[in-house]
Amino acid sequence: SERTNLVSYWALDEAVESDYLVVDEVNPSYSLGSEILTNGNFDSGDTGWSKGTGCTIVDQGGGDYEGVFTNGASGQSFYQAQSLTLGKVYKLTATVTNFTDGSGAVRNFQETPANGTVMTGTGTSTLIFVCTNASPNVGFRCETNNSDYRIDDISLKEVTSDGNLGVLY
Repeated sequence: SERTNLVSYWALDEAVESDYLVVDEVNPSYSLGSEILTNGNFDSGDTGWSKGTGCTIVDQGGGDYEGVFTNGASGQSFYQAQSLTLGKVYKLTATVTNFTDGSGAVRNFQETPANGTVMTGTGTSTLIFVCTNASPNVGFRCETNNSDYRIDDISLKEVTSDGNLGVLY
């Protein structure tokens, strides 16, 4: 057996981001590139966003805008069409605020897995993915009917490292 007389071993990788992003132990650091999305904080209103029925962008006061799902139906979303590089690793996040009911998640509509962390309360939904479709729609999707919550700070950035990157699904 390979375990007989085992003296030592070398870990070849380490999960560093919500157990999805893996980097090698030789150089286990990574960084995020610049923001790819347009108007991810909604502060320019609808600029850059496509949205479904029941999805609005509302000024919370003083120019602080958020995306709002009011009695949202499953499948409704805020999204943007993007041009990404095949084979690169990306991190998509969004913050859920003012949660009342329902669920939702960041989503890459052309990848598998498509959904990030499904949120059933306030917090941050995250999806890390390897690009297999160079022209995806990315954003935030309502996952259950009658959802009432707000979202803010949707972000899409490339993940880079001097070492090797991998994504666990």
